[in-house]
Amino acid sequence: MTGSALTFAFSWRGAVLAAAVMSFPLMVRAIRLALEGVDIKLEQAARTLGAGRWRVFCTITLPLMLPGIIVGTVLAFARSLGEFGATITFVSNIPGETRTIPSAMYTLIQTPGRRKRGGTAVPDFYRAGADFPDDF
Repeated sequence: MTGSALTFAFSWRGAVLAAAVMSFPLMVRAIRLALEGVDIKLEQAARTLGAGRWRVFCTITLPLMLPGIIVGTVLAFARSLGEFGATITFVSNIPGETRTIPSAMYTLIQTPGRRKRGGTAVPDFYRAGADFPDDF
């Protein structure tokens, strides 16, 4: 950080932002579908019985949306784990600063002499005691 301005390019903050921006639409779509699936008659019945808007939201709408919120969160998390394009473009692949699992796999596959065939590097990456690059 320089002064009061936040720096996103080439920092871990940028990697988080890139992953969030790329995965956010999946979360929004799942939550929107869950919200559209809530029966408005249930909300109207609660309002008729004297519940305020906030109480209707907390006791009727939110619990009915919860499965969609959970699904959206899981989808966004899974998508962000595999994010490569925006991360490599926006924050590069700096060891110890912005290296993510997909960029580490890319480095492992692209490094000459690490493996006889590039395709074997990815399965080895998941194996216990995998041969990680020294700067990971």
